[in-house]
Order: sequence, then structure tokens, then C-alpha cells
Amino acid sequence: MATSTPTNFFEWIVFLIGQYHEYYIQGLITTLETSLCGTLLGCLVGFFIGLCQATKAEKSGGKIKYVLSSMASHRLSD
Repeated sequence: MATSTPTNFFEWIVFLIGQYHEYYIQGLITTLETSLCGTLLGCLVGFFIGLCQATKAEKSGGKIKYVLSSMASHRLSD
């Protein structure tokens, strides 16, 4: 049984996809998972920053809220 080696570009593409399609699918799923996690994390960070900018830093609201709000407003105003 002789296997023929691909001779042109398109034959190589078909050959490589046939040989390694499991790895391509695994890489695609990993890429989609990573991009979805990054998008969700970015949305949460953006929501938190927007919330900190919308609220005023007042000492009567609690120490943690005051520190976080003043840090966010100071960092983002530069």
C-alpha cells in the first residue's frame, strides 16, 4: 500500500486537515473559550469602572467604598 504524498498546495491542505482535524477542532474550542472568558471579564471590569465613576467618593458610605471609589476616580482622571 503506497501512500501518495501531496504535490501542490491544496493537496497539502486536504492532507493536513485529514491528519490533524482533531487538533484543529480542539484549538478552535480553546480559542473560543478563551475569547469568551476575556470578553466577560472585560465587561465586568468596564461595568465596575463605570459604576465607580458614576458614584461619588463619600466617607459616609463606608471605608471600602470610599477607598475603591477614590482610587478608581483618581486613576481614571489622569
